[in-house]
Amino acid sequence: MKNINIQKQSCNLINRTKIGSIPQVEAFYEVTEVAEYFPDFIRLYQPYTPIYKLKNGLEISKTSSAPASLNKPNKNNKFKESNRERSIRRTRKKIKNYVLCNNFELFATFTFRSDRQNIEKCKSKMANWLKNESKRKGRFNYLIVPEFHKDKKSLHFHALLSGYSGKIKPSVSSKGKAIIANGRRVYEFPSYKSGFTNVQKINKETKSKTSFYVIKYISKDMPLFNNKNRYWVSNNLKKPVLEYNPDKWFRYVQPSRTHFTEYGKITEYQRRDNPLIDMLGERFENEQTNT
Repeated sequence: MKNINIQKQSCNLINRTKIGSIPQVEAFYEVTEVAEYFPDFIRLYQPYTPIYKLKNGLEISKTSSAPASLNKPNKNNKFKESNRERSIRRTRKKIKNYVLCNNFELFATFTFRSDRQNIEKCKSKMANWLKNESKRKGRFNYLIVPEFHKDKKSLHFHALLSGYSGKIKPSVSSKGKAIIANGRRVYEFPSYKSGFTNVQKINKETKSKTSFYVIKYISKDMPLFNNKNRYWVSNNLKKPVLEYNPDKWFRYVQPSRTHFTEYGKITEYQRRDNPLIDMLGERFENEQTNT
């Protein structure tokens, strides 16, 4: 098998040559398959219409873009979505990828006792708790998603945490009995003073269900953060390793799961089901080690 150059999604643009200095068509290359390497599986995406990526060593100038001929829409695709719908879809995918790539240990909900309808104050209180806990207990990983209450005005936050060394204590009812939710013991953060917390431990069996819960909170009505993102994440979270136009190994391996979307075919290959997939899947660990 030839040596494959794995490209991360963020490595698409390199500041060397402006597109305007060369023919636009030559500045892009066609992508017909995209492989994403996760800890437990490989996901292969084959779009109905090829994707065009900027070649390494080039950058997009303010007056340049992909040629119109390279961005023709798929006439067979009758599904049209707004910019907001597209943003929500991408956000859901990113959050699901974070859950699949990181071993989160706690699923928590943070509520606010006062100013719960003041979005900026709620965000400030949440940010201060994260900052203070990092200083006192050491750095930890997190993914934070905001959600409105049923009144569409009051705010609360859902969070996934790992590496948190602060104290959590079992929650008890007014009668002193342990609180159980969905068959799991409920805990709380005694260090959080702005309201109430509901904390549950995550294991392998509840990981996928937790991912579903968090993604469910991503909606068009959710508030945006200052940088226009719909969520917060710590800087050191792992992401899937991305590869464009991989070797055609998928022609020789039976997929574990296949489904079709409005944009293309998605096939998944579980590690440990096949020696080749297990070997290819090691690239996820290798890439994380080298970054």
